[in-house]
Order: sequence, then structure tokens, then C-alpha cells
Amino acid sequence: MESVRIGNDISVQWSITHNGIPESLEGRNLKIEISNLYGKQDVSEYEVVGNTIRFTYFGKVQKHLGKYTLTLYENKGERGMMVVDACT
Repeated sequence: MESVRIGNDISVQWSITHNGIPESLEGRNLKIEISNLYGKQDVSEYEVVGNTIRFTYFGKVQKHLGKYTLTLYENKGERGMMVVDACT
């Protein structure tokens, strides 16, 4: 993962696979969070194309330096819940 100066918009494209096979996320009940040592934020505006999630982490909302984790939930808090993380 490359370092990006705080305050710059960051374009994120995150492809999800299940057992190494791309799995479509379209039409699913998804929730995305971006977190670090100081807290977490919901990603409310994103696009799903096949198995790829796309969004921009805007520089104007960035508050802290350091490593971040992306967390994707399907059916958060419900039956059939699944979760996956990506650490930067």
C-alpha cells in the first residue's frame, strides 16, 4: 500500500472474491466502514459493479494519519451476516 498525504481525495476500488472466485455484490444489503485507531466512519456513497466496490475517501473528512482498515458487511446485524476486512 502506498502512502497518501492527508487531505487528498483517495479513489478506492475494492474487489471481493469468495474462495478466490469473483462474486457479484450487486443487489446485496451492504455496509462499508473505514476505520483507524481513532474511530470509524460509514461510507455512505459507493458504487457496486460486479464484485468491485468503488468510492472516494474525501480529503475534507480525513482527520488522522496512519493505517486504515476497510470493513465490508453483508446483512449487518441480521441472519446470514458476513464480513470481510482489508487493512492498509
